[in-house]
Amino acid sequence: PRPVVVYYWLPGDNDESDHPNAYEVMPTGGGVKLRDIRARFPLPGLYHFRFRMRWETGLVWMDVTNEDSAVPLCDDRIFAKVLRVSWNAQHGQRAPAGQQQQAQAQQMPAQQPPAHAAAAARAEP
Repeated sequence: PRPVVVYYWLPGDNDESDHPNAYEVMPTGGGVKLRDIRARFPLPGLYHFRFRMRWETGLVWMDVTNEDSAVPLCDDRIFAKVLRVSWNAQHGQRAPAGQQQQAQAQQMPAQQPPAHAAAAARAEP
């Protein structure tokens, strides 16, 4: 199989949906699953993922919380709106149910990264 590009944006970081970030994942049997998305997500922390999909005559955001679920495609692409739950969680870790519900209920304001993350971000060209 060929790698699949995942396009994403973080509204809480003032990213723009018209200029998304991107990374690649390798699909497994049955398509790209949430666990694949989470395992390759390039930022540290704990995140909640919503995926754009077509529904009837419009577009909607599908919250996917089951790690074994295939994520929906929209126009043959994976496009995610990603909400940061915490800067402090281990990479690839899943949010506890209460934190997922909080992220779903509101768009979280931008949080300040821990000092080591901010220093690393400034060090990159």
